[in-house]
Amino acid sequence: REMWFASNRDGSNDIYYAHRDAVADPWILDGKVDELSTDGADESDPWVSPDSHRMVFASDNGNGDNDLYVSTR
Repeated sequence: REMWFASNRDGSNDIYYAHRDAVADPWILDGKVDELSTDGADESDPWVSPDSHRMVFASDNGNGDNDLYVSTR
């Protein structure tokens, strides 16, 4: 019941988060994840582990070449 996705709705690709309380409920957009978004860079392809403790995503850091990054909690 949660979704992490990349969107360019603000001009560059950034990672966003949405959730819903029940499967039949509509999605609620919580917004851009500022902690994972870098000005001038494009972040994409977020993947969250089943236990929600790790995220892997791609970022070009503004240079056009994507690198993989891992975020943990």
